[in-house]
Amino acid sequence: MCAAVMMLTACGGGGGDTSPSASMAGASTLLAGTEVGAASGFSATLGSAPADGSYVCSTATLEVRGSGIRNVELLPSGSYTPIYSSFTVSADGTTARTQFDPKNFPNGELQVRISAFNAAAGQPAEEIVVMPARTWKIANNTWPCASPGSSGGGTQFTASLISAPATNTYVCHMQTLEIRGTRLANVELLPSNSYTPILGKFTVSDDGKIARLQFDPRKFPNGDLKVRISAFDAPAGQPANEIIVMPERTWRIANDTWPCLSPGGNQPPGPFSAQLTSAPGNGSYVCSMVTLEVMGARIKNVELLPPAGYTPIYGSFTVSDDGRVARLQFDPRKFPNGDLKVRISVFDAPAGQPANEIIVMPERTWRIANDIWPCLSPGSTTAGNPGT
Repeated sequence: MCAAVMMLTACGGGGGDTSPSASMAGASTLLAGTEVGAASGFSATLGSAPADGSYVCSTATLEVRGSGIRNVELLPSGSYTPIYSSFTVSADGTTARTQFDPKNFPNGELQVRISAFNAAAGQPAEEIVVMPARTWKIANNTWPCASPGSSGGGTQFTASLISAPATNTYVCHMQTLEIRGTRLANVELLPSNSYTPILGKFTVSDDGKIARLQFDPRKFPNGDLKVRISAFDAPAGQPANEIIVMPERTWRIANDTWPCLSPGGNQPPGPFSAQLTSAPGNGSYVCSMVTLEVMGARIKNVELLPPAGYTPIYGSFTVSDDGRVARLQFDPRKFPNGDLKVRISVFDAPAGQPANEIIVMPERTWRIANDIWPCLSPGSTTAGNPGT
């Protein structure tokens, strides 16, 4: 474990608005590396969540992995109410996920924690605080989350981190790293204390306001990777001012090992199973290439489809040889602007053969907005309504 973990007797979340000091009375603190809940088989670790201090500009996937998990909740930093979100827990108790939508919260700082429990909500349970208190900066329709024309823009060189894994988290699958600012000319993922080797070069929008990189952990060996993100106001190789938008963080690469695979993940796969790992939330604007990902066992075919049919096939995923991971790069430029209703279905046989189906993503609406507000585009200077 990357940080001290608190275990205590609680009521599975929703256990009353007990003060933090009273809640923690008699709790034991397990130090880094401790086998959490070894006796009971209950363990939990954070898989994915915005880092402390991050601006949260769009729907984010929160993920917890472990064993014996029965309930996971996004909560205020010092109480059990209100419950901001209840995670969907897999039947085997190894994975829990929820979609955090900042539009459900007012702008400003939101202090949250994530707690996992080994019993259903309302029942006596042990608690693991898998994510101690973090502050997320909600900035709906304001800088730096807003489109061109929002306050805070201008001609000065600026850069802010929007999305990147937190320090000491396990990086299990493709992650979108995003920077927003003004006069961005070059953004690089670098070692924590040098300029070489360049671990990744961001794609910068023509107006210099957004830079994104799809970070693939499979390109790196397992173990700790110490990185930073630097933004520059001139192209690579030219004299430039530098803003270190993400100081040193340690990402734990764990390709094909626990906790990026469920317990026993290195053994032959079990029954046909599938879960959605990454996809835009319902109602999201899709402004650029995004990675869709499904993980499971005995996967043979995964398709992006209309919500109530099997044609047309909007996209066929690339499935790993071991049938555990399937990914698709979704390009909104292949679709007209407007609402696109989709689902994701997983099959245990190749396309065209009789198969069992798991609908890992029921109907969602994605808002395609190529080259119009609120998706940034070259030459865009004013905000407005989609389609203007």
